[in-house]
Amino acid sequence: GSPSYSPAKAQLATCMQQLALRHSAYVHWRSTPPRQPTRVRGVTLDLDDTLWPTMPPVLHAQSELAADMAELLPLAAAAGCSDPAVFKKAMDDAVTSQPLIKHDMSEKRRAALTELARQHGDDTTIAVDEIMRRFLSARADVASHL
Repeated sequence: GSPSYSPAKAQLATCMQQLALRHSAYVHWRSTPPRQPTRVRGVTLDLDDTLWPTMPPVLHAQSELAADMAELLPLAAAAGCSDPAVFKKAMDDAVTSQPLIKHDMSEKRRAALTELARQHGDDTTIAVDEIMRRFLSARADVASHL
C-alpha cells in the first residue's frame, strides 16, 4: 500500500500547537473573552528545515535513485547516467527542451529519467513511474531524520 503520512501529520499538529502556545499573542488571546470571529485571509507554512530537516531525506532519496536506476534502467545506469553530475545535466537538458517544468523538480526528474532510458534503450513503460514512486516515498520519509 501507499505510505502513511499520519506520523508526519501528528508531528506537524504537535509542532503547531507548541508554536502557538509559546507566542504571547496567543496566550493573551486565549485569556481574553472571545471576540467576533474575523475572516482568515491567509495561512502560510514554510516547511523547509522548520518542522524537519530537508536535505537528509532528499540526499537519501537521491542515493536510492541511483540504486533504482541500476535495477530498473540498467542500460542507462551502465552508461553512467546515475552519476549525480550526469543526471543533473539530464535534468538541465529536460528544462531546455521543456521550459515550463523549470520549477517542478519531480517533473524534471521524470523527464530526465525518460530521456535517459530512451537514449540508452531501456524500457520506460513501467520503470520511470516505479523509480519516481520510490524516489517520492524516500524523499517523504522524514521520520528517520528527526
